[in-house]
This record gives sequence, C-alpha cells and structure tokens, in this order.
Amino acid sequence: MNQYNNPRKSNWKSLITRPYVDNSLIYETVIDVFKSVKENGDVSLRKLTKKFDKVELKNIKVEIDEVDVSEKLISKELKSSIDLAFDNIYKFHLSQLTKNDNIEISEGINCWQEKRPISNVGFYIPGGTAPLFSTVLML
Repeated sequence: MNQYNNPRKSNWKSLITRPYVDNSLIYETVIDVFKSVKENGDVSLRKLTKKFDKVELKNIKVEIDEVDVSEKLISKELKSSIDLAFDNIYKFHLSQLTKNDNIEISEGINCWQEKRPISNVGFYIPGGTAPLFSTVLML
C-alpha cells in the first residue's frame, strides 16, 4: 500500500483515480456460460467445472451420504469454525427478515411483498483459487 503525507494538490487527481478495468471479456464469458448451461444442462456444468475449477465431476448433485462422509473427514477445529461462521451469518440474516405487511397506498389499492419458499434449487459455487465456506453458508 502506498501512503502519502501532504501530497501536492496537483497530484491529488492522479492519486485518487481508480485504474480502468475492461470487463468485456468477463461479460462475454459469463454470457457464454449461461447460454451453454441453458442449452446443455448438467453436461455443460461438468464441462465448465473441469475447465474453470480443474475438477472432473461424475455427478452434479451432492448426495446426503457424500455430505455425511465428508463431515467425518474434517477436523473438529474446522467443524467448530464452520459452525461459528454459520451462527454469525444466520444471526445477521435473521435481522433482515421482514413481516408480510399489506399497505393500502390509495383507497382500494393494496401493495405487499410475498415471501415463498422454494422446494428445490441448484447452486453452482465456483471454487477458483480460494473456495470459501462462507460463500456456501450464505447461500
């Protein structure tokens, strides 16, 4: 990190200017990934996981017995850290819950938000160079 003490006023603009990042390649890659998954489903997910995460998956869905076996492979310290992170994340998100208020904004016109649970959902959580438990826990 660069630190500056009393820089010249003529240098202020260059010191606070953020570098330009061209996201066009990232955008194109994301669009290609979405298109591929939409057209080819799980076959595409396995192919993309191999390409980006360098992991070859036999099955996209993680079965409960795999979770049970994996849980036994981690240390008590790691399990404790994951549990603590879960508790902290849960408490934070619990504070964001709202009740289903029905508001009459004009005579005879009511507005409200509805929250409905989803019975099934699939997530792809890329590992990249630093897979984080917190990412999984927040989803």
